[in-house]
Amino acid sequence: MPSTTAIIAIGSMHPNDGCINASHIAQLHEGNRAAWTLHDLGEHPTAQRIWRPESPDLIAQTLIIEILPLCEGTAISATIFGGSSLRAEHLQALTDRDVEISRPTWSRIYSSWSNDWTVVDNER
Repeated sequence: MPSTTAIIAIGSMHPNDGCINASHIAQLHEGNRAAWTLHDLGEHPTAQRIWRPESPDLIAQTLIIEILPLCEGTAISATIFGGSSLRAEHLQALTDRDVEISRPTWSRIYSSWSNDWTVVDNER
């Protein structure tokens, strides 16, 4: 079963506070095979397009070359979760957009395998 390993808000930055006004959301799903889904927040919040990169090496390229040009936004705000094949440096290379990259700083996740909670605190 695929898991969401990255969420990219695409839109424009608010001129006063630096927060993004998202028009689209791209989700990276990874499992047996990676897939990007694109959601238009204005018209069709359900996924309208799906891309399946041929290899993990093409995940960032698919986002940058095929997905971002479909959106009129000049900014992205990305949340990249642990285990994602998308790397911050892929997005840092975008010089024609405002870029914000976030990673989880704290998590508590229950494992049904070990029947226990795992807490990760990256701020310590």
